[in-house]
Amino acid sequence: IAEKLTVDFKGTQAQFTFHHDFLLLTAGFDWVNYESEDNKYSPKKTEYNDSAGFLLAKTKLLNERLILSGGVRYDDYKVEVKAREGGTERDDYTCPRAGIAYIITDYLKVRANYGRAFRMPTAKQLASDMMMFYTHYVGNPDLNPEKSDTYEGGLDFSLNSFNLSLTYFHTDFDDKIESYTKPNGDYSYRNLGEAEIEGIEGSLSFDIGSLLSWDYQVKPYVTVTYLP
Repeated sequence: IAEKLTVDFKGTQAQFTFHHDFLLLTAGFDWVNYESEDNKYSPKKTEYNDSAGFLLAKTKLLNERLILSGGVRYDDYKVEVKAREGGTERDDYTCPRAGIAYIITDYLKVRANYGRAFRMPTAKQLASDMMMFYTHYVGNPDLNPEKSDTYEGGLDFSLNSFNLSLTYFHTDFDDKIESYTKPNGDYSYRNLGEAEIEGIEGSLSFDIGSLLSWDYQVKPYVTVTYLP
């Protein structure tokens, strides 16, 4: 039998928008489901299911120079390892987000955002049992979902064909999932506990095509991420 991984994916999304004067409201529903089957590596059969609802709001004040945004998303997530190779992990989580931006001039905007997120362990992190490149990978059925809070602030500068963006970010993790090597040499996964990461992201681009009024776009760009 040839080595084969098959994935059956299903999903749908419904979204409703209300816009009146300076207020924009968006509400919706997401559903994602996919089943995978692997005839070589364990776990052989897995299923992921995520049902989510969300509400987003945005308003523009002070002659549309001050932009406020916020929202909340609720996820009910399930990871199931079938064929007696594992169990079912299920969790629900509410993730808020908020942001503010101010347009100082027609060329310069400053912004700040906050967001919460979570990530369920994958089926392979929970129940893998396979040899790859002479390494034995084993899952950890006791893994907890990974949670994080991210704070960021930055500025955007745009003048004619020139664009510059700088962002500082800081993320606090709880139960962060990391890979590690066990004393017997097996490769597995564990919850690290609390962790944090911070850094600076920058991007720079220049649209040569727009500057020279070409009918097509030539836009060199560079992006940089610095983690101290």
